[in-house]
Amino acid sequence: MISHRFGFVLCFSLVATLMLSVETPIHAATLHTEDILWIREGGVNYRVRVPGNWINYENNENCGDNAHRTSKGPTPRFFGHAHINYSFSIHGNVVGTNVPKTVTVANVKAYWDNEYGIASSGGENATYNCWAYAFGYSIWIQDPSYIYSDDYLSVSVPEVGCVIQQPGHAIKVADVASNEAQKVVTKTSEKNQYSGIYNRTYPLPNGGNFNSFYKKKP
Repeated sequence: MISHRFGFVLCFSLVATLMLSVETPIHAATLHTEDILWIREGGVNYRVRVPGNWINYENNENCGDNAHRTSKGPTPRFFGHAHINYSFSIHGNVVGTNVPKTVTVANVKAYWDNEYGIASSGGENATYNCWAYAFGYSIWIQDPSYIYSDDYLSVSVPEVGCVIQQPGHAIKVADVASNEAQKVVTKTSEKNQYSGIYNRTYPLPNGGNFNSFYKKKP
């Protein structure tokens, strides 16, 4: 599952070595005036280009909101993220055509429910993604590398609230249980791009097939 806004490119790897303080001048890296979203109607998937404004900030670029930086590490750092300035419903055209489509909560949910094979519990939203949901932010995170390195520790034993790192994606541990040998994950919760929230359960004794976790630093 991919968490980048266009759905085909993995998360940015724009990790700079320079560590800037919170007094870094405010700088908007890139202003975008459109976005591309997936919907599903009548059993058919469509990529829809919409006139949705969003501003992208790369690593170490100060957006002016200190909530969009790490909280630990030697020096808190602004991580790559985007401010999404639109919401559903929004009108657009199917990519490569002039065929009009309206992106709604219902057809966004239909697309992602089909992708996951289960129904979401709601929460379809374009303003935050899987990393934001897993880490507890309310912003679209483009590059989580600073968050992993500054605010989290790699652990082998899962706990509720731990993050499971996957390529271009993150999943939150929602529940754990003990079998005879160890603690295992029995429930996860995740968001993908502008989808809703998807919860999965994994029966004992094996639980979910996960073996690497990130726990927030105290």
